[in-house]
Amino acid sequence: MRKAIYFLVTLIVVSIIALVLIVGGEEEGIGITIHNHLDHSLTNLKVEYPQGSITAEVAGGAKVKLQVYPKYFGEGAVTLQYDAQGVKQQETIFGYMEDGFSGEAEITIKSVKPNGQLEMLVQAD
Repeated sequence: MRKAIYFLVTLIVVSIIALVLIVGGEEEGIGITIHNHLDHSLTNLKVEYPQGSITAEVAGGAKVKLQVYPKYFGEGAVTLQYDAQGVKQQETIFGYMEDGFSGEAEITIKSVKPNGQLEMLVQAD
């Protein structure tokens, strides 16, 4: 009888752990890939989101992958900020998101305009 109870308790505990891992184990997040098609590095790129930011440096001809986890910061937008030699630029990556949001974005920096701003393409899912 004791073995049966021990087996049943063990089975229940293992089932609960498996359920928690399956349901709660997936991490929501936003993957952002920045492709720099310029022949020089960009050092003043900042991805901003509610209650945080990530600064990125991307070498010329390279790409960088960033991950943002939008948990516990409510609603807001994700933007890319660029500031170089007094030229400020802001591009919207995701205009609206909330806790638990997930998605992917590809940002391709194509060239520098005569006014110093970056010409870029933003694609977000």
